[in-house]
Amino acid sequence: MHQHAGARVELLQAALEHFFGKPREQDQKQSRTGQTSQQLTPGVPNFPEVAIEFDLLSQLLQDICVRGLFAAFHKAAILSQGATRHLWNVKCYLTAQTCNFEYPVRRQVIRLLMANILYGVNGEGAGHSSRSREVLTHLQGKGHKIHVASFDRGLKNLAADFEVTEIYGLRLAYSDNRVRYAKTVLKNLFSVPRAAKSVRNLIRLAENSEIQLVITDFEPVSCHLGHKLRLPVLSIDNQHCLIYGEISYPRQYRKEAAAAKMVSRMMTPQADAYFVTSFFTPRPKNKHTFFFPRGKTVICGSRNQARKIS
Repeated sequence: MHQHAGARVELLQAALEHFFGKPREQDQKQSRTGQTSQQLTPGVPNFPEVAIEFDLLSQLLQDICVRGLFAAFHKAAILSQGATRHLWNVKCYLTAQTCNFEYPVRRQVIRLLMANILYGVNGEGAGHSSRSREVLTHLQGKGHKIHVASFDRGLKNLAADFEVTEIYGLRLAYSDNRVRYAKTVLKNLFSVPRAAKSVRNLIRLAENSEIQLVITDFEPVSCHLGHKLRLPVLSIDNQHCLIYGEISYPRQYRKEAAAAKMVSRMMTPQADAYFVTSFFTPRPKNKHTFFFPRGKTVICGSRNQARKIS
């Protein structure tokens, strides 16, 4: 524990000195004589705006040292865009300077730049698990620790290669090979107690594994857990194109489109960001939605109109 604490202090000191300069000799003397409680305070010019910048950066660095990079990013996004910029600069600095730190600090930096991720995968069909497999493989290759939560086909498709916890999944109702949205809502209302039990089980997993980030592929239980534990939640799916893309519908399909939007909102509400896969690229309705692959063609205007927007 003492080695970890020392490494974190060294990490904090190195980053603060990089952005604000080394402590003045007077500050170091005050620190040794106990005249100041801020033992790591570097020589900050006596200007209010600089003091604010230093206090904010120091707070964010403390969050990195205690809770990890992803939790600090989540807090920075709540504070301001300026705070997010500060933290991104710190992340780039730490990544570039990792090799220059002593081994205990280097080990701590690498650990803090990685994340413990809970990844919820909808088990209806094979599409969600096929997409998630690619993302999961990439994240594991980058060194992140992944805990998957899924059911049905998602559980069967991913259990052989990843650590998967079985949960009770909210399901779609079909009739004549079509999704029936009214029946879907009713069907899932009756399954709320079983879903709540899955949330409780995942909360224990999240606490024991120190989960820092939730990613969900149209899976509502993991999304709800992320909100309950106040963790960052990222959504990756194709369904949110209906909600957060500027698209129009032929008149005869507007009723079905409204029902599909209602179900999509129920599944993964209020994520911090939505990454939407789509064969076309509509204009996003907000700054938290991103379409992939990126392109120039958007659907906009009146019914059946499509035009190019640069």
